[in-house]
Amino acid sequence: KIKCLKEDRIYFIIEGNGKFIINDEEFKVSKQDLVFVPMNTPYDITGKMKYFLVCSPEFKVGDDEFLE
Repeated sequence: KIKCLKEDRIYFIIEGNGKFIINDEEFKVSKQDLVFVPMNTPYDITGKMKYFLVCSPEFKVGDDEFLE
């Protein structure tokens, strides 16, 4: 489980299947799905997927808080 402290994240699923758990709510995802995770929101990703990630503002090492 992770929480990004200073950026919003958008995941575009390129291939595969999986699950996002955002604020303890589960979302099944597959090819061509888009997932938005606002900053300061705990989330987790499971499954086997290839995805494109957009971070706004830009990603900086140390901005993620690992929760478990």
